[in-house]
Amino acid sequence: MLSFGCTQQLTLLVVIFARCLSLEEISTLMVRMTALAVAGMVGAVLTGYGIGPHHVAQTANHRVAATVNGQPIMISDVQQEAMEMAGSPALQRLIQFHLVDYAAREKGITVTTDDLDQGLAAERAKLTPPATLEGQLKQHLMTLAQFEVIMRHNIELRKLLIGQVKIFPLYHLRAIMVFAATSGAEQTGPRHTDADAKALITQAENDLTSGKNWDDVVGQYSEDAATKGKSGDLGIINVTSGYDQAFINSAIGLKNGQVSAPFRILEGYAIVQRISATADHPTSEDKAYADTESAYEESMVGHLTPEYLDNLQRNAKIVNDLGG
Repeated sequence: MLSFGCTQQLTLLVVIFARCLSLEEISTLMVRMTALAVAGMVGAVLTGYGIGPHHVAQTANHRVAATVNGQPIMISDVQQEAMEMAGSPALQRLIQFHLVDYAAREKGITVTTDDLDQGLAAERAKLTPPATLEGQLKQHLMTLAQFEVIMRHNIELRKLLIGQVKIFPLYHLRAIMVFAATSGAEQTGPRHTDADAKALITQAENDLTSGKNWDDVVGQYSEDAATKGKSGDLGIINVTSGYDQAFINSAIGLKNGQVSAPFRILEGYAIVQRISATADHPTSEDKAYADTESAYEESMVGHLTPEYLDNLQRNAKIVNDLGG
């Protein structure tokens, strides 16, 4: 029989997955964890009546948890329902929580008050007023204290994994793209043969070389529907951002403000302008670069988490008496 000391401990069961769960999903898990805790507390109550654990199964059938219009609901029924609702999945999450907690202690990892404050500030920043974090949590039957427990252990897991995240340089780029007819890309304007696409991008290069304004050239030639209306702005990207590797390769040798020669991309041809990079961007872009790097790190930590948990579990000595 599993038992838990308090409701706050239940939040620890969902911490490992809280990074990729919505509040609704966290709330559902909390309900299931509470159900399992009920099963444990029932056993504790019976023990408090002087009934030892080995007598619980025999005695539970004779004790009533509630009555509905005179019809009894037996404690054994409550235990069975709670175990069916949570059971093995809850135990699995508890095991993973303990493994992460143990790994953090071994590496001397701690979560500071500043870590928590920054995490809560980031969560609040995601909400659009008048919505508040406390209000959102209340709707999902969670207190701020419970959410802080989840956040504390998310931070702990992040600190364990962040050293495994490979950091790539970031570049803020703008591009002019001309697509060939064989491309499946979403584009504006007519489709071109490869030769025509190459001729158009060369003409765009000539216009830029002759001093024509970048925005005007984008408006005249670029066929990428997603960026044409934004001066061709690709945003701040790295090699993992989903764009053709050729964009990054062409930007590496440029200085800020410089424009590349035309180059081949999967969809056709492109010219790229380097606005800035990790190593030399203006202070006005500090936040944008920091936010992009943070989002990338969080994404990679989420990607690494399942394998990391599997490895912890494989290397641990675990005896699962509940089974499943």
